[in-house]
Amino acid sequence: MWEKKDKQCDSSDPADADQGSYWDHVIIDPESKLIISLVVGRRNADTVVQVFTDFFDRTDGALPELITTDGYQVYEPVILDTYGVWWRDEMGLTAEEVKEFEQAEMPEFYFPVEITYAKVVKERAGGRVVSVRHEVVLGSEEQAEEVLAESACSQTLNTSFVERWFGTQRQFNARKRRKSYTFSKELSYHEACTWLVVLWYNFGWCVRTLRQKVQATPPR
Repeated sequence: MWEKKDKQCDSSDPADADQGSYWDHVIIDPESKLIISLVVGRRNADTVVQVFTDFFDRTDGALPELITTDGYQVYEPVILDTYGVWWRDEMGLTAEEVKEFEQAEMPEFYFPVEITYAKVVKERAGGRVVSVRHEVVLGSEEQAEEVLAESACSQTLNTSFVERWFGTQRQFNARKRRKSYTFSKELSYHEACTWLVVLWYNFGWCVRTLRQKVQATPPR
């Protein structure tokens, strides 16, 4: 957040319109721990579109085998819009190709079968997580199990890598620590400090779980 907490903002005051909670919307590669895309913004569809568009551009449209998010409902339509295609209008097919698609009874909207999208929904009571539910939204559970079986970093559907990043961000960036007076007073400084931590995290900090032994004695 910056300047004010949400409960202190006055919806009728134009000066409070841009103050309050801003979120880091992050896409992370779990194997390398690399932050690929990050957008600081309100928790809404516009910000989610920005982060997935940035990820799509940075990866040159490559199809991710598995996408895992929390239970925020906006993710599914944005993922469908990012990777799906209305083939009749968007693919620039010739008349012969259109005829072939129609004969094959291709659905008007095509979403790549290579992508599996799953969400992890946490139910809370009294400020604590009381249950965790996994749900495969796009693709199949068999696809998700195959991807996880080949993964070198995780065998379950989870959002722990992003959550670990948030913890690291709060550790490095005092502006994001909980229940403190160090919250940001200017949004531009808030974003600048966020990206400074991303730069250090991606290119300067040695993630402990990625370290490799290069010398036995003395250990390095």
